[in-house]
Amino acid sequence: MQPIRPATSLDTLKLLCLGALWGSTFLWIEVALRGMPPMTIVAGRTVIGAALLLILSISAGYRVPMDRRALMRIAVAGAFGSAIPFSLVAWGQQHIPSSTAAVLMGAGPFMALFISHFFTPDDRFTVPKLAGLCVGLAGLLVLVGPEAVSGASPSLAGQLAIVAATFSYAVGGVVIRRIVGVPAPLAAGLMLAATALYMLPIALVTDRPWTLSPGIGPVLALVALGVGPTALAHFLRVQLVRDVGSTFLSQVNYLIPVFGILWVWVVLSDVPSLRAWIALAFILFGITIVRAGARLAHSRAQSRAESRAEARPRA
Repeated sequence: MQPIRPATSLDTLKLLCLGALWGSTFLWIEVALRGMPPMTIVAGRTVIGAALLLILSISAGYRVPMDRRALMRIAVAGAFGSAIPFSLVAWGQQHIPSSTAAVLMGAGPFMALFISHFFTPDDRFTVPKLAGLCVGLAGLLVLVGPEAVSGASPSLAGQLAIVAATFSYAVGGVVIRRIVGVPAPLAAGLMLAATALYMLPIALVTDRPWTLSPGIGPVLALVALGVGPTALAHFLRVQLVRDVGSTFLSQVNYLIPVFGILWVWVVLSDVPSLRAWIALAFILFGITIVRAGARLAHSRAQSRAESRAEARPRA
């Protein structure tokens, strides 16, 4: 397993880009839904994303690994990192409000911290990490408002589906770190290819896409969805998981709804409320705390290693 390092300013910029990409998903899906059903959209975006990344990877001279263990891990990462959570979120949001779904997705960073603590050697629980995640969650709650957590949702099954999706994402992150020796764009492309293999039969059976007649708008939206929030976003995701760990990456769950609002502002000129800006400030402050805590832990680990080295008797 590749060791992680403290997040840098470039990693934070990548996280913000990932939040912007995934935050635009809602706009593209809204347009695509005018001409095609959900499972066709999921299958289509993964096919486009996989094709783009694999073409770029092969053009760069990368070779598909023949190692059975690596291919098995890629298949598992595709299942837990994309296919299962994509389907669970799509199903769950049919039964609960989007604001409730956003709060439940806020469990993702805590789920990632819990799983990474027990299944990775270097992405462990620390007080600064927990503090930073709590500040980010506070920002999310400011964004969606108290109504999202007041009273019970009419569908417990929908709530459980979203929470299960966050668990699946966290498992996928741990598996991604175990895919070694495969360049990030190729690993992301192969993961999306595995996801497409899972989702295509479902779309063919449930939606019969050959009977559809979508207009140019939905088709272009599907292409945009496949290129940005799928291909480029998965490339950034694999990079961040490998370099700085699942806990840092999982904070993107707090950024997605904020960027969703900002995209509406850019495209539809719907100015974000003061609540959205306050939420973004909370989330960025939380990311800063997590970064600072990781740097402090890394520095302490280096100091301990140097002290042990100095204490060893010399021959």
